Amino acid sequence: MIIEGFAPYHIGYNELLMNISSTIIFSTLGQSGCTKKRLSEIIEKPQYGFTATSAKEPFGTKIVRITDIQKGTLDWSTVPYCECENSDQYLLKENDILFARSGSIGKSCIIKSPEESIFASYLIRVRAKLNINPDFLFWFFQSKQYWTQILSKKIGSAQPNFNGQKLISLEICVPDISVQNSIAEFLAAYQRKLLNESHEIPKLPSILHSVDKKVATLERLIAKIEEARRQRAKAIDKAEALVISEARHIFEKMKISPTPLSRWVDNSRGGIQTGPFGAQLGTSDFQDTGHPLITIGNVQFGGLKLEGLRFVSEEKAKQLERYTVTKGDIIFARMGTVGRCCVVPEEVQGWLFNYHIIRVAPDQQRINPRYLHWIIQASPDIEAYLEEKIRGATRQGVNTKIVSGLPCRVPSLPEQCRIVADIDRFQAKVDEVKRLQVETEREMEALVPAVLAKAFGEGIG
Repeated sequence: MIIEGFAPYHIGYNELLMNISSTIIFSTLGQSGCTKKRLSEIIEKPQYGFTATSAKEPFGTKIVRITDIQKGTLDWSTVPYCECENSDQYLLKENDILFARSGSIGKSCIIKSPEESIFASYLIRVRAKLNINPDFLFWFFQSKQYWTQILSKKIGSAQPNFNGQKLISLEICVPDISVQNSIAEFLAAYQRKLLNESHEIPKLPSILHSVDKKVATLERLIAKIEEARRQRAKAIDKAEALVISEARHIFEKMKISPTPLSRWVDNSRGGIQTGPFGAQLGTSDFQDTGHPLITIGNVQFGGLKLEGLRFVSEEKAKQLERYTVTKGDIIFARMGTVGRCCVVPEEVQGWLFNYHIIRVAPDQQRINPRYLHWIIQASPDIEAYLEEKIRGATRQGVNTKIVSGLPCRVPSLPEQCRIVADIDRFQAKVDEVKRLQVETEREMEALVPAVLAKAFGEGIG
């Protein structure tokens, strides 16, 4: 969820509780009259990272990128490699803190047990000075007090960024080192509790005597909100399953013998076709604007997902014009969830598709594309067929031969349209439930800031 005043990107339940706990602590420090200092007084000079092209192949040195930072930590197994002749000045050390200065501005992590690695240019490295606990500093980077300052100091609008000068101007309440250590130990223990690794929470010093009660109370309140969110999400999943179950029931009752999908395609348009191979279309052909290209991530059962589109030049599009889609085509993701496909809507007619997609051009004089999409999703014949074809495969996926053989029970065109209309009516009821769920989701997310406002006032604890 995204909560106003905190990280401007989605965070999970545990992250939210850690951010809230940090915020309560730094709010209490501020109310106690604790001395405020600029980061420039408590950290060494910030350092920008190394500019390089990364690769998955193990060569040179690992290079940490913004995208490798997840939930305040790193998954070293996903960090790529690069060549860096002067790596010493960029080598990561224990308790270094990395800060994103572009993209997910303000996202941070603290380095623990580092592998030999450097950090990329869109990151800033921060090191705490003596008498500053680096974990205490890291938890400040998770608090609302931190995020409020970050969001007010971002530079630019189209592609906002942050720099070292802005970073060192941030203000933080700094108690003596013994209190810093207590705060760091408390938050580390609370994080272990959320991960079910331990349930022992150390006591905080008297200056923070009310914090533990506020944290516990807020955890109960946020847990209730999160549980309500989960229950509503389960209700949506059940409703979606009911639609598939209803469609499956319709297809199970059919007495028509199945025929292969290849019997129902328009061969004048290539019938069943894989997208262009890498030699014809590679990542080097991608650009920020131009002719749209559908890739595997865009293909979802519920329709085309248009976020994250790729583009190629109009010249390249003309060379690949045989690999375009038309309204009513069915496009399959070749890998990932077996059978994942969708119907091409009118607004994307003429777009290209790449090698990771199989396009089916149905003969729309004989088969309704929506009917074909439904039987692919819900037919027990097709389910059994796909299970048999991929059983024992090292990598799940489909190819043109498998798609061509999909067993389809196809009644008359008017009967197909009637079946689609029946399923659509059922789906419309589910869509209304989903719409209400989205509204409820917004309302529940709005509850969190209200609860927090009460916590930072007089109402909780």
